[in-house]
Amino acid sequence: MLLWGRIEEFPLTAVFQFLAMQRKSGCLVVEDYEDRGNLYFDRGRLVLASMPEWDEKLEARLILSGLLDERRARQCWVLAAEQGDVKPVAAYLVEAASAQLQKLEDALEKHLGDVVMQLMFWNLGNFSLKAQEQEFVLPMIRPLDVDTLLLDAYRRIDEGERPWREKVALESDLCLTCTMDCTAEIKERYLRRDICLWRAMPTLVRESMDRDTKRKRELFEEEDQDFEDLPFL
Repeated sequence: MLLWGRIEEFPLTAVFQFLAMQRKSGCLVVEDYEDRGNLYFDRGRLVLASMPEWDEKLEARLILSGLLDERRARQCWVLAAEQGDVKPVAAYLVEAASAQLQKLEDALEKHLGDVVMQLMFWNLGNFSLKAQEQEFVLPMIRPLDVDTLLLDAYRRIDEGERPWREKVALESDLCLTCTMDCTAEIKERYLRRDICLWRAMPTLVRESMDRDTKRKRELFEEEDQDFEDLPFL
């Protein structure tokens, strides 16, 4: 095991960014009271994600896109069960899909974008990064940039998109376990019942917005000071 932690203390968005910056490879296992999923990274980029619910949605997307038929999809599930932990079901589904490469890459990118957005709502549980005996890659598919997936997921949540289903809520206020500096304005804009968008936001974006806010505050203070110094008759 290369890395381990609690999601309450280290949001999965922060874990993804760390793996991307450090260009880590391996299988990131995420689990809470309801679910357990595997995310496969290749030098800091996301290759694939697998969990029964995610795999079923990937299967449905590939069938709907005309990249896979139901018979071959069923064969993938049977093969994965027979082979054990050799490869995730999602890998069999992608490998069995049509050779329309661009269409397949687009479908997989949308699917992984959905998965990353769902994981932003995970507030409880554990994560662990495990090294793999052999590098996990899908030769026909390009790994996806983590920062791009996170930015898109944050945008979708900020626009009001909700997860496929509600996760177990935290027993206590989200703010009780948070160590980040924020303001009442930030809480009003970004704090939701089951997720803090400020905490989940990629670090670079958050720091940029924080600098802009501080600069605007300084400008207002300077204007107030100039106004006080004006002579009045």
